[in-house]
Amino acid sequence: MAVTKIYENSNLTVKAKVERRDVAAIEDVTFKFLKDGEQFEEKTIPIGQGHPSGDQIIVSHVLQVPAVAEDKDSYFLEYHYFYKVKSKDSSTESLQNFPDTRIQVFPRLAQVKVTDKDGKAFRNFQFRVQQNGEFSESYKTVASDTPNAKGETIPAGSAEFNLGLFPNFRIVPLPPYEMTEQVVATGRKREVKGEVGFRAVFIAPQAGNIKQYVNYEPQGGGQAGLGDAVTIEVGVHPEDTQYLKAISTPEIHFRVTCGPASGEPVAKSERNDANHPTKAMKVSDLDTTATIEEKEAGKKYEGKITLAGGAGRFAVALGKAGGDTCTVEISGSNKFLTDSALSADATLKFENWRRVYYELMVPDIMMDQALELIDRDWNLQSAVLEKLATQGRQLFIEFVCAKIHRFNAQKYADSGSLIPRSFLGLPGSSGAEPVYVLTGRNWRKLPTGKSWLVEYPGKALYIHVCEALLKWRKDTTDEKAGATDFSGTLTESTGFVNMQDKFQGLFMPFSGYDAGDGIASITWTADISKDDTAAKYTPELEIVNESASGPQWAIFKKGDGDGADNTLTVTLKNSSPPAARRESIVFRREGAESFPAELGEGQTRQIQQFVDGCLGDKAGLVEAGAKMKVTISGTGDSKHGEPDCLNAVKSKLQELFDATKKEFSWHPGLDSKGEPRSGSLPLRDATDVQQSTVTEWHFRLPFAGPGGKPGPGSIVGADKSRNACPIKVEFSVQPHEFSTGEAEGKLIAWVCDPATGPKQLVRLVLNAFSGTTDNACVAHTHGDGMPGDCLQEADVLCADCIKHGRSRDLTNIK
Repeated sequence: MAVTKIYENSNLTVKAKVERRDVAAIEDVTFKFLKDGEQFEEKTIPIGQGHPSGDQIIVSHVLQVPAVAEDKDSYFLEYHYFYKVKSKDSSTESLQNFPDTRIQVFPRLAQVKVTDKDGKAFRNFQFRVQQNGEFSESYKTVASDTPNAKGETIPAGSAEFNLGLFPNFRIVPLPPYEMTEQVVATGRKREVKGEVGFRAVFIAPQAGNIKQYVNYEPQGGGQAGLGDAVTIEVGVHPEDTQYLKAISTPEIHFRVTCGPASGEPVAKSERNDANHPTKAMKVSDLDTTATIEEKEAGKKYEGKITLAGGAGRFAVALGKAGGDTCTVEISGSNKFLTDSALSADATLKFENWRRVYYELMVPDIMMDQALELIDRDWNLQSAVLEKLATQGRQLFIEFVCAKIHRFNAQKYADSGSLIPRSFLGLPGSSGAEPVYVLTGRNWRKLPTGKSWLVEYPGKALYIHVCEALLKWRKDTTDEKAGATDFSGTLTESTGFVNMQDKFQGLFMPFSGYDAGDGIASITWTADISKDDTAAKYTPELEIVNESASGPQWAIFKKGDGDGADNTLTVTLKNSSPPAARRESIVFRREGAESFPAELGEGQTRQIQQFVDGCLGDKAGLVEAGAKMKVTISGTGDSKHGEPDCLNAVKSKLQELFDATKKEFSWHPGLDSKGEPRSGSLPLRDATDVQQSTVTEWHFRLPFAGPGGKPGPGSIVGADKSRNACPIKVEFSVQPHEFSTGEAEGKLIAWVCDPATGPKQLVRLVLNAFSGTTDNACVAHTHGDGMPGDCLQEADVLCADCIKHGRSRDLTNIK
């Protein structure tokens, strides 16, 4: 049956409904009213006084509801109505009807009388009224007899107050007033005895909500907001010190609740840390003024402090987990811990946070690109700050900028950090525009001459900002690890090698061991041997007789008797190449004798020297096709045996050439010792940086080498020929892959990308925290991954990462 609640003395309208077809058979309707089951009124109304309503006649009656007795909190009012029905034989009978509603009647006003220990009226006693778990506004007893709205007198020391439509009520004193006895504890008129105690206050820290940074060692007893343990000083409200003289042993009672509770939006962390628990405790083991009782380990504590000089102390341990809370309630009432209706005199609530600083190392060439994330004052802009703040609120971490380091990229960037935008395939106005790129070999390093501020050791993250990051596919701090040697043969002076197909990874010009010879330089070797046919030559001799006419025959000396020369000069000279040489063989005669055609030792030696000189110029021979072309000439024929001398020189030349000539090896790809020519050249000199990309190495072999020696570009060819050969090149490669950022301890390499940069920075921050072993924290759930890896794809942290991040001990970020 439904229950309707009303106040006493209200007008209650009751109704009986009669169908029109039944009206002729009914004489009247009688209402009977009962109070807690006893009838107190009856009313009979003729049917003719009813009024029509549709197909019914309504008979109604208005009742003034009786007052509630002073010793009662309420009563139940019921009513029944009876129809007086006429039968055909003129007899009558009553038919009873029971309404489906019960009515509960409550008093509108109540009173309380308060006396002191001597029975005198307690004036200005302050209290609230509790009904149905809720509290009213505050009331206080009147200082003198006072009339109420009805003209009744409210005696001094009493108070009148409104009640709600609920059974029963409680008088709850407001501090510093206390209730020592309930003389009349039921009904609408109560009587209690009271006294004045005192209100407790927090001296340090003061009451309120405190953001406590628990990743610091406690400073000043933790009262400055730093540290995971706080000494709490309590005392008496200044307005209540006047009441202390009446209290022999003043005590402050306290309740400590470590939370949040499981039902709150953020639950208490699951961090399991015996070294840094959440609890209430004495300031020292020698303290005898504090008594503490553990109600629920790690969560609920109660106790009291005996005041000395009006003050006392105890401590709370807040733990290391972000988001955990500690609520401290204090009261000067000794009933505070036993009466749940009593509110605390003062409340202090700690919420655990961690403060983490960050420093940014930013190249000047990223100014324009970074403006979307970094403003002109070099602070992180709203997109990043909002993401950090959002995730920070979930993790209870406050990020504070300690320093922005801006450096001249052209001057201080590490080798290979500045490359054309086109190399990465990044969008931009100019493919040749340099971008700042970090790689597996240098993302852990700082630009030349630069250093971190290190103003907050163990509390700071060091963020190296770049536009792109290519990490080694096998990431490691050992720069030698994971290197792959490249050994290939090039057949053209320009071209490319598909590095992605070759090494299943991306290519960076400076990606190997310390950017040293293994990668900063390319070792090249001519693919030719002195035994290769293309390098072998057999010298040939071609002798040409010069015409016996012309000025060359003008060299003569008049002889005696016959007018002819007595000196004959036969000249040998070779065509260039090889290098031009000349040798003169002189014959002499006496008188009219003929020139002797036999060659002497000196003349033979001259011819040998001529042959040796020509054959020794291998480069010249090669240039001449290995042919030594010699022109032989002499003076005209005076019939003194000149042709015989010429033929003798010619024969000796052929004889000595045949005896001296040897097959030799020569090739531009061979050195003077016949070994394949090799060398080392800087990678930058061999790389076409405008054409190369992370997937293709475009090379450009130089034609000249150091010291005027031939470079590989002047030698290279598809086949081994007289003037060219393939070139073998060797260098080391570290296969790379694009990364959205890397973290190793407190060091972070962050890709300043407007689209994903903000959330990835949060991921990297969580990764960085994992550099320190913390067995008490909640394990993350990414398997072999890192906490925060869920942000690689998602936009928000997963619940398990939030639990893990909150539970990290960030006292020392390593």
